[in-house]
Amino acid sequence: VIGSGELSLIRHAILRRRTVLANEPGDFEQFECLHEAFARPQSGPALIQPINRQERTLGVLLLGRGDLSPREAGLSHRQFTDADAQLCQGLMVHIAAAIENAQLYQSIVEQSDQATELLRQRESETLRLQSVLDSITDGVVLVTETGNVALANAAAERILNVPRQHLLGRIITPLYAELLRDEECQPGDEALFEWDGKLLKSCLAPVRQPDGTLLGDVVVFRDATTEERAEQAKADYDMAVSHELQNLLDSVRADTRLLAESVANGATPLQQELLDLVGANIEQMTMLLNNSQMPSDLKDDELQLQSEAVDIGGA
Repeated sequence: VIGSGELSLIRHAILRRRTVLANEPGDFEQFECLHEAFARPQSGPALIQPINRQERTLGVLLLGRGDLSPREAGLSHRQFTDADAQLCQGLMVHIAAAIENAQLYQSIVEQSDQATELLRQRESETLRLQSVLDSITDGVVLVTETGNVALANAAAERILNVPRQHLLGRIITPLYAELLRDEECQPGDEALFEWDGKLLKSCLAPVRQPDGTLLGDVVVFRDATTEERAEQAKADYDMAVSHELQNLLDSVRADTRLLAESVANGATPLQQELLDLVGANIEQMTMLLNNSQMPSDLKDDELQLQSEAVDIGGA
């Protein structure tokens, strides 16, 4: 690095954007520092040609000429002329274009390297995301706004019994039809539907960009076949037990009524009290049995509720 203060003619050529001829020893001696830097000691006239490209100066072309052949009169230096300057100006156009093309090529190479690195990072993030999704036991499917599958994990492939390469880009019409069947279904609500002989529990949620643009939907589902069958078996068992208990209570109620009628005239106060207690216990057991059916009625939407205004202050 050489300070521009030591090379006033080069600075002058750059600022004026014009050719400078240094033919006098007082002028070209300032370039000795450059010759020494390149280990090429010489002294002689110099031509300074700024390399201009439109409004920019890309660099400086410095030509030096020294005649070191021995002569009787000593060293002889031929000076640069205006014709030399015109020749350098013609060469400068091609040199400037070559430099600019080289810079442009370097910029393209750097952009290509950056794009390659960005692509590598995105591929790495995609692989990391796929690994995370594949570790989830529930099926996860990302569906675009057109209904095409853009992403699916290993659990989705196993539950849906469809190879992942067949899922990607495929429109899952039956799946969407089941999930969107209930218009009152809110994002995140579970829906139960059949798929390939299985009962699947699934929920659907929209995927949006920060500006609200809809990208598609993410569907999360799991195989609930065993769970639903177990719940159905339990419900059938509870219903059977409830039915049998109801029959037994009806039989005991009838027998108790007959017993009470048979001893109505000759029953002692204690016997009458015991009969009344048995009847009350039967009615309480009937009420408890009916209440035990309330959860299943709520689940099946068979329970009808009647609301009325109540005065809390007067209760």
